[in-house]
Amino acid sequence: MKIAIIGAGNVGGALAAQWAKLGHTVTVAGRDQEKTKAKAQQVGAAAAAPKDAVKDADVVVFAVPSANLVEVAKELGDLVGKIVIDATNIIGPAARTTESPALALAKALPGAKVVKTFNTAFAQIHDETTGLRERPSQVLVGDDAGAKDMVKVLIEEAGFEPFDAGGLDMAPDLEGFARITISLAYGPGKKGPFFYYFKR
Repeated sequence: MKIAIIGAGNVGGALAAQWAKLGHTVTVAGRDQEKTKAKAQQVGAAAAAPKDAVKDADVVVFAVPSANLVEVAKELGDLVGKIVIDATNIIGPAARTTESPALALAKALPGAKVVKTFNTAFAQIHDETTGLRERPSQVLVGDDAGAKDMVKVLIEEAGFEPFDAGGLDMAPDLEGFARITISLAYGPGKKGPFFYYFKR
């Protein structure tokens, strides 16, 4: 499978590493060329400009700051028919007044098959899923059944157990759940992300 990951940060890099190891053709794309090349080399993926990365991709993953999501998506051109994964989160006061990133992405990319997932697992978790007796769950929502089936395979390959929570209209709830998880992990008490994902 050809996968383009837009964003060279921790989450995008972790997903690129896992899928590249399994033989997928993975391309990491970002505006900062030096950072993108360094991340791609680190995880065993190719590096490209965003527009070039998505041309032949079967799956496009957005792992960018939510504030830039729609702007970046519109720069990529026609993604009709492609599976598009939104792995972004919107946090802070803006979450109360801003539209769901996933729903905004679906409006910006008519014809794309948008699936919301990979937004509830911290980047550190991706490196610790191998060999667990019980895999951590990864929730997904979307309207295209075929797209969700393919994304479920990618979720399993990334070391998680897919949990289908319904249509894309559930994205705001999934994004709200992610904000709660982030608050629990890094807010008062600071038990950290591993506390919430692994059974001791």
